[in-house]
Amino acid sequence: MSFDLSFWYENTPSSPEQAMAIYYRLTDDETGVVHASPSVEAFFTEVIAIFGDLAEENPDDPPWTSSLYRTPECVIANISYTRCKEVAPELLRLAHKHGLTMFDPQTSEVHHPSER
Repeated sequence: MSFDLSFWYENTPSSPEQAMAIYYRLTDDETGVVHASPSVEAFFTEVIAIFGDLAEENPDDPPWTSSLYRTPECVIANISYTRCKEVAPELLRLAHKHGLTMFDPQTSEVHHPSER
């Protein structure tokens, strides 16, 4: 099991219900769900620089239970429960830095960068 978080760009904050619908569509590999944004790639690059990825040889023990899922529209992180309290706040900080919404499907919490 993992603690999952999803990140995407949106102009208007989603409600928890809207965000859950977006999340399910993204996890079904649907495209055109949200706008593609260069901020998603910049976020992904910075996350990998800090935490590494399972797709690459990483001796520093990345916190992921599977490789980060990335499209031009989103990044979905599956975080090990043993590391989620350490990693989630940093991912939220990076999401806000890059202007991305963070959605927590476990609690239906939506964190929009305008809410800082």
